Amino acid sequence: MTVRPLEDIVGVDLSRFGAAPEKLLELPKVAAYGRAKAFFADYPTQSLANPESRAFMNCLVRALRPELFIEIGTYFADTTEVVARAMLNNGNGRQLLTIDPYGNHRVPGILESWPAPLREIVSYMPVESMTLFARLAAARPVVDVCFIDGDHKYEFAGYDLNCLAQWMRPGGIIIMDDYDQPGVYWATKHFLQLNPGWRELSGVFDDFDVNAPFESLRPSVEGTGFLGLAARDTNEVGEKPSVFEIGEIKAIELTGLTLPLAPDNAAGTLHALVFFRSFCFEDSDGEPEQLEIRCAAPVSDGGGEQMVMFDAPLRPCHDRALSQRLVEINLIWTPSTGAAPLRLTGRPEPILAN
Repeated sequence: MTVRPLEDIVGVDLSRFGAAPEKLLELPKVAAYGRAKAFFADYPTQSLANPESRAFMNCLVRALRPELFIEIGTYFADTTEVVARAMLNNGNGRQLLTIDPYGNHRVPGILESWPAPLREIVSYMPVESMTLFARLAAARPVVDVCFIDGDHKYEFAGYDLNCLAQWMRPGGIIIMDDYDQPGVYWATKHFLQLNPGWRELSGVFDDFDVNAPFESLRPSVEGTGFLGLAARDTNEVGEKPSVFEIGEIKAIELTGLTLPLAPDNAAGTLHALVFFRSFCFEDSDGEPEQLEIRCAAPVSDGGGEQMVMFDAPLRPCHDRALSQRLVEINLIWTPSTGAAPLRLTGRPEPILAN
């Protein structure tokens, strides 16, 4: 396949459409979208997506200017190229991480055929999503945009969506491909029901008709195969446990938590269950160790940073130089009145002693 010359397909600044997730729905109305649609009308040649989907994805990336874009399902790297071109045009050294456990015989060769500036943006991993999520847990990245086009069965689509949700920045965007696949549609529908604060961009699920379940399926963006989801503007903690996994640390002990409270936070009680796990490396002796502590702390209304200190520190017995140390924070919120969730502007962070 001949790779087309690198050029600014859109030709204008689309960042105003990234100001709010719902503004992304206006992209198909602008001339830049028409230029992108014309460019991708028959390119990449092996693409399974239609020109509207390719044009929207290119314009979306130009509008949102993501620093980290994750793609589940590389296949022939057609959407990968659409996104990488937009990230290159954004001109700010971004990264596109794409995975496909079945693509190692085709994807590296496709990427190698690209011009170096395009190729350097992309990192390909021939792994399934479970391995990806394990690596994200260690790296603790902030994901700006994600495109999920993996296994379309309900259980797999739901797994990918639920796992990636924890790494999305507030207001980040997840695009689910192939909305008309029942597994994708219902996994997305049920995810939204279980995760208040997340939202679909155009009211797709408000229009759902239980008496015509398959006939009432529609995409978030007309003409595409996409369901578009926006992450919460803040991290919300309620009666369902919110889990925050902290990547590998080298501290001697864990003494408490720091909570970044949103300005409109309500008063109540925060309940925390924290695990500090230690695993010896293969060339050293020692059984896995799990320390845990439970605590409850009053939280006043209003914002700012609040520290929750433990009654006693958590200190693993293994030598920190010979072991891997991981922290898992589980939070449940009990408001003083009503049902307002605890709102955090970021992730809770462990207070560590070195």
